[in-house]
Amino acid sequence: MSLDSTLKVIGKSLRMRGAWGTLVFAGGVAKDGVSQMMPARRAAPRAARRADEAFDEQFGTDTAGRISTSKLDIESSDWVFGHGYQAASAEWLREVIGRLGIRHADYHFFDLGCGKARPVLVASDFPFARVVGVEWSPELVEVARKNLEVYAHPAQGCRDIEVRRGDATTTALPAAPLVIYMYNPFTSEIMSRCIENIERRVEGGGGPVVVLYANPLHLDLWTASPAFRLLHTEEDLAVLVDHGHADGFPWRADE
Repeated sequence: MSLDSTLKVIGKSLRMRGAWGTLVFAGGVAKDGVSQMMPARRAAPRAARRADEAFDEQFGTDTAGRISTSKLDIESSDWVFGHGYQAASAEWLREVIGRLGIRHADYHFFDLGCGKARPVLVASDFPFARVVGVEWSPELVEVARKNLEVYAHPAQGCRDIEVRRGDATTTALPAAPLVIYMYNPFTSEIMSRCIENIERRVEGGGGPVVVLYANPLHLDLWTASPAFRLLHTEEDLAVLVDHGHADGFPWRADE
């Protein structure tokens, strides 16, 4: 983060929390921010950057790069608990979604904290009933919606696609089978509230809820939830399914 960005974060936090609260906050953010990037991307950053640029060159989109939350105009005071924008690679996303042994047409795909919407675009290549991205930054929502307009993949299987400006902790989740994707979008404060929102959807019924949690820094919050069971974990990914549908859920772990 640049000096200007750091000073902006500190200034906003001082106004919201005071000096002592800012010290506590800074310690938590520093701990959370150490590993915001996926281990695989940290190991080969140049290759990851080239792959991101190749995706955008192929489809005329703007999904690459990293953006700090301090550079975004987010109205909510919770902006300080958000992580900056960076997307997983399209190849990795296709591989992960492809390991779901589900009938995609039965499921809605939600990306919470979708940023510029690369996962939304990739998910639309699968025949989901609907694909929705939720993002609280108006700047990123604008970019994401432009990406939806220009993206055209010959294998695109879903045309019912939306990027919604909203808060992942309160966004309405449909009473339909769900795949929920997240790429480490929040610190623990927001993640806890996001989990509570998803738990309310599980309690209300409507079919399976599958969570694909990329770079799962706060997996402990999910495993503490009474609503979910950890089905699979690896370096960059955790897969969770609500308890009522976890037994026999078709996840291909060995690909």
